[in-house]
Amino acid sequence: AEVTPVPMALHLDHATNMDFIRRALKEGFTSIMIDASDQDFARNVEITNTARALCRKYGASLEAELGHVGGTAGRF
Repeated sequence: AEVTPVPMALHLDHATNMDFIRRALKEGFTSIMIDASDQDFARNVEITNTARALCRKYGASLEAELGHVGGTAGRF
């Protein structure tokens, strides 16, 4: 990416793979949304905490989906 005088964030949305998250952070992403909503709640929290520790290491923000939003894929 080019250097810009305008402050900006680079966000990875609905990431499900920790290796991909790690790579994105190494490449300069500043914000991650971890989506482990397909897991049971306890496992979701465990995965989210792993992502939290990784984001903290890189100074990135983290958003997490800890439950389900109504509806089905592809429908609003």
